[in-house]
Amino acid sequence: LPAMRDGTVHVALNPEKSLLSLASGDRVHIFNMALREKILTTQLEHVVKRVETCFFGQQIAVRTDYGCLSLYALG
Repeated sequence: LPAMRDGTVHVALNPEKSLLSLASGDRVHIFNMALREKILTTQLEHVVKRVETCFFGQQIAVRTDYGCLSLYALG
């Protein structure tokens, strides 16, 4: 697993429970649960300390402590 910041980790599963997002600091890591491998890492914008994620179709929605909401394509 990637290095995580203390107290600022957010985890989310997609509805099918096949993808896991692990967000910490200014990065989100996406894992394929069936293959048990990381499929994507992306740097997030507008993050100070806290980030929350959720899956939205073939995208991941990210809300930061700045109040920004962004969508990132999964592939």
